[in-house]
Amino acid sequence: MAHFLMFVYALITCLSLFLVEMGHLSIHCVSVDDCPKVEKPITMKCINNYCKYFVDHKL
Repeated sequence: MAHFLMFVYALITCLSLFLVEMGHLSIHCVSVDDCPKVEKPITMKCINNYCKYFVDHKL
């Protein structure tokens, strides 16, 4: 049981670090074509000359 809880703790820690870094992306762009391509349901848009992640809830 303790090993499982440590695994869950480590998983949450790693995922939270990834999500924090994902929110602080600073790629300069002029249009949407300058942003990196990502898998759906996540899309990238060029807003104020920076690429930003968005989740498409229409799927």
